This record gives sequence, C-alpha cells and structure tokens, in this order.
Amino acid sequence: MNGYRSPLYVESLAEFGTPLHLPQSDAWVLKRPIPETAEHDAIGCYPLFNCGNWQALGADLDDLKAEAIAVSAVVDPFAQVDAGKLGELFVDACRPYKQHAVVDFDGDWRNAICQHHRRNIRFAARHVEIERSLEPAKWLERWSELYDNLVARHQIQGIARFSRTAFRRQLNVPGIVAFRAAVGTQTVGMLLWYVADWVAYYHLGAFSDAGYETRAAFALFDAALNEFASLGLRWALLGGGAGWQVAPNDGLTRFKLGWANQSRTAWFCGLILERNRYEQLATARDVTNSEYFPKYRAAA
Repeated sequence: MNGYRSPLYVESLAEFGTPLHLPQSDAWVLKRPIPETAEHDAIGCYPLFNCGNWQALGADLDDLKAEAIAVSAVVDPFAQVDAGKLGELFVDACRPYKQHAVVDFDGDWRNAICQHHRRNIRFAARHVEIERSLEPAKWLERWSELYDNLVARHQIQGIARFSRTAFRRQLNVPGIVAFRAAVGTQTVGMLLWYVADWVAYYHLGAFSDAGYETRAAFALFDAALNEFASLGLRWALLGGGAGWQVAPNDGLTRFKLGWANQSRTAWFCGLILERNRYEQLATARDVTNSEYFPKYRAAA
C-alpha cells in the first residue's frame, strides 16, 4: 500500500473531495460536489488510479451508485489490467489518454539518455550537490517554498495546487523517496518519488530560480535513476506532459522522453452511474454533444 494507493496519500487529497474506499477492489476515489446541485460525482485519486483486485472493481462501481452520478479516472500504466477489461468496466469512456515516459532498468537505459540531457547533466554536476533524504518530512518547509515558486511560475490550478497540509501528509507516505540539489548550503531544487511494486513513480519536482539557472533538474533525475537502478527496481515512470491536451513539442514531454527507453499508455475511463440525472445535468448546461467526461463539467 505504498505511494498513490496508500490511505495517507489519499488523505492528502481531501481538500478536493471526500475519500471513499472501494472495499472489494481495495481502491480509492474522491467524492466531489457537482456545482450548483446537491449531488456528487467521483474521480480517481490524482494523478493515477489503481486497485488491488480489478476483478472486484465492477461490484464496487455498482455500489458507488448510492454516492455518485458518474465516476472517472486516469488508470496507472502499470496497473494489472488490460484495455479489454477496462472497456468492460467503464463502458461510457475508455480511451488512450497520454503516453507516459518509462525507464526500463532491464534495458540499455543509460545509452537511451539523449545528448541534450547528457550535456546538461555535466553542466549541473559542476554547480550542484545531490543528496537523498532518509527523512523527507524534515524537508517540508523548503519543499513548500520551492513548490510555491513552481505554482507562481506556471500558474498551477486545481488538484495539483497542493497545500502545505497536503504535503505534510505526502512526505510521510510509505514509499516516499526525496532528493535535493544544493548550491553550498542553499537547496535549489527537489524531486519527490513514490516506490511501489518495483516501480519508481515520479511525483513532483520544484526549483528556485537558482535551480533553473544551474539546471539542477538534470543532476537530480540522473542521481535518482541511478539510485533506483542500484536498488534493483525494474522501472521508473516519469509521466507525460502537463494538461489534458499535450502538444507534441511540449517542453515537459521532451524533457521526460529524453530519459526514457520505453513508453506506456495511461487510459482515461468513465462510467455513468445514474444515467437519467447525468443527461439532465448535461442538457441543463447545454453540453450534450461534448466528448468531455463527465460532459456536464465541460465548461467548468
């Protein structure tokens, strides 16, 4: 129950919805109010949904009808489920969402790192020192400051705009691994990862202005991947680009692919639990033809 499936991680998202445990499949969703109604829908926990028993998820989704009008989720690319089963469970939306960059440590992953990244690794190595924390929770204050800088720089909104309270929980989640880059005694960048089931999941990274100037991200990712390889992990999941629609030349996508020797698909899935009410809400918001799911949130 490390990382994104840990109850402590789920609790860190409670500002965005009420955590609901799906007991038969051992999964979690967030129940959230539908604006301007007294009703609710549910989403898989950000950023990836997974469960302990996919065969039992159908029964849990049936029971969820008592709580929500619809449910949607982005499925972990390493989930032990195939597209056919996902289509059976989520009949109203089941489509490839994003390609996620993956490092397969059983492959020739070092030689797969692009030349651009190699040059920046060498540059950063001359300017920063890298440290892995054995107690990431002690870095809460500095991490929060760095993340505030990231929020301001990229105008982050929504569920990814974590509070300090959320980070206090996330830095104590089983499986957390944190690295920092320092110039002298000053921390200029940090990465957070979760390790679960032979996979290191890249969670978040944040940097000060000095961190960007020294290209600390390259030294941090290089150190983290070397560490995970030495620990005998099989994969590192770096994720995809930012937002719902990722441009092919998106800088974050290029950065992640520059480390990868493999990719995996994350699927977006949705299920209508109360169809009549779902259609009423969509009609009231004049979004009956939208491909967005749930479509009554298309203009939200």
